[in-house]
Amino acid sequence: MDSMNYAESLARMVRCMTISEKGKSASPAFYEMKAVMMALFPSVFSTLEYFDFSGSMMLKWKGRDSLNPVMLMAHQDVVDAGDGWSHDPFGGEIADGRVWGRGSLDTKCSLFAIFQVAEELIKENFVPAHDVYITSSCDEEVGGTGAHSIADYLKERGVRFSLILDEGGCLKRNLFPDCDMLFAAIGCGEKGSATLRLTARSIGGHAANASSDNPVLRLARFISYLDTGSVLGSFRSPTAEEMQRRISEFTGKAPENADDGVSVSYTMIQGSDSPSKVPEEAHVIINARFPDAYTPETLCEKITSLASPYSIEVKLENGRKASPVSSYESDSFRFLEKVVAKVYPEAIPVPFILGGGTDSRNYSEVSDDIYRFLPMIVEPDQQRRVHGIDENITIERLGELVSFFKTLISDLE
Repeated sequence: MDSMNYAESLARMVRCMTISEKGKSASPAFYEMKAVMMALFPSVFSTLEYFDFSGSMMLKWKGRDSLNPVMLMAHQDVVDAGDGWSHDPFGGEIADGRVWGRGSLDTKCSLFAIFQVAEELIKENFVPAHDVYITSSCDEEVGGTGAHSIADYLKERGVRFSLILDEGGCLKRNLFPDCDMLFAAIGCGEKGSATLRLTARSIGGHAANASSDNPVLRLARFISYLDTGSVLGSFRSPTAEEMQRRISEFTGKAPENADDGVSVSYTMIQGSDSPSKVPEEAHVIINARFPDAYTPETLCEKITSLASPYSIEVKLENGRKASPVSSYESDSFRFLEKVVAKVYPEAIPVPFILGGGTDSRNYSEVSDDIYRFLPMIVEPDQQRRVHGIDENITIERLGELVSFFKTLISDLE
């Protein structure tokens, strides 16, 4: 099958409006997409054992043995699209050498590629060396329970994986400025995440009475100090050290910001409801990503101590710990490197710690070797459009994505 046929199949999946909502079960759109996938991949659904977890799915492809099974992951759900698109976000349009639409890159492309590879190999009467599990949650974007439910099911049955591969890093040429070499950034772990509310209070009053005790001003001073989080410490994990070593070895340059420090983003702010009134209370919501040197609670304590001189209260709204870190020296990581070398001979694999969160963090009790990697070249503009306007995937790259997963499954030993 050529890349254009691949594009048309992915476009059919993109047209399914599989938008997840926190706290809600899978909408009919998820079952509509399952019907689409059953039509696209009939051999997969007639050959693999299928398990349903309230809309999230798991399929088991029986291998020549059940030792050292592997898991390939890609979530079905997407975030809402919003306005301003030049192509219908759920139109699955194919134009200018690309498939356009919400989920085309995050992560229906991987879901398509994994199923397409299984479909092609089954038709060739291929049987993998080991059991291959395909899992796909319907609520990854809202931090739901789909992946957790699947992980619990597998743990109860004593299934343990030699390799789990989920979304994460990708192949890119813009890993750092002034370097055009191709790097394969393979995530070995995930930073923790915390949402915190910073609150400043006052007696309020009329805006004509300017005061340095204004709660908005105090928040502004503290935000200026906290900035993007460098004051919270700099940390260098073995994974970050190895990333820098590999890049330096091939380029002669050491990338900046290769540490595993804390990053802080400001997402919401609220003060008075009137332009002439000083608020009795103002607050800012921040989202912090942090290495395993912190937990959500200890990070909150640290920020609380820093905010005290500004008379600012800090409350932890929610958070999760950093994930365990898988080794870049394991047999599984070396196997991924070999697959990368076959499909992308010029690429240099580098390990790193992912700032975002994925479903794979739920599987730490069923595998030591969990990696986060979208095996495809992603352009900087495409990466910026994930969760944004005009998300898209290049048709040519879609074929390479299929090639990677086919090589991975075929080369299992």
